[in-house]
Parts: sequence; structure tokens; C-alpha cells
Amino acid sequence: MLAVELATYLDDQGLVTFSATAAGGDCFVEKLPQSPDEAVAIMSTGGWREDGKLGYDSPTLQLVVRGTKDPQAGFERAVALYDALHGLHAVELVDGGTYVVGCWAQQSAPIRLGPDDNGRYEYSINLLLHVRSLTMHRE
Repeated sequence: MLAVELATYLDDQGLVTFSATAAGGDCFVEKLPQSPDEAVAIMSTGGWREDGKLGYDSPTLQLVVRGTKDPQAGFERAVALYDALHGLHAVELVDGGTYVVGCWAQQSAPIRLGPDDNGRYEYSINLLLHVRSLTMHRE
């Protein structure tokens, strides 16, 4: 799953704490639990329709970054994630995993979502990736 691979990549870069097999950490796939206060969620959001013959896909992901009641903390983390991902190219996210041809944020900075019900500020980063995706019908 691309979101898991991206979470693992971000963990390897020291930007989040993620484990696909153990509880804990501050990065979650397809959900944003109530705790910890400071957390990152990586959500699959579909993607663009692709050619039926070419072996590439363009999936999209959304990162939701939750900080503290101080809006600056979450924003700074969101900017660090934006900087690490916008323009990322020619990289395999995990050994033997998805090869990212390119990754681009769909806006020029993290989007402020405002505070959640507990007053913790949230930000969003929407990503478009272009990845290699070979199948029996695509070259």
C-alpha cells in the first residue's frame, strides 16, 4: 500500500515515527486517532485516470498534520513534510517497493484546516505522485 510505504519513507527520514507492525508512533495510515496530540495521517485519495497500456499511475494522497493549540507547531511540521515531499523524484520508497518518478504538492504551502474539537491546529498537504506500475497488460 502506497500510504504505508510513504509513512515508512518519512520514518526513515526522521520526520515521523511509524511502524506498520507495532502500536505507537505519531504517523497513521488511513486514520487520525485522537491521540497523540501531535500526529500525521496519510490518506489515500484516489488519483488520476491512467492509460491502459503505459506502466505508470498517478495516485493522490493527503497528509493531515495535527499540532498543538499553538498554530505554529503544526505549521512548522507541515512545512517540513512539504519540503521533504514536493519535488521528490527518482526514488524507491522502500526496498523493492514503489518507484516514485515524481511527487508534487497540489498547493504552494500547507493548507490551514483550523483547530479540531480539542483546539489542536491541523494542516493539509495534498500530493500527486507519478509512479511506475507494471502489470500484465501494461509495459
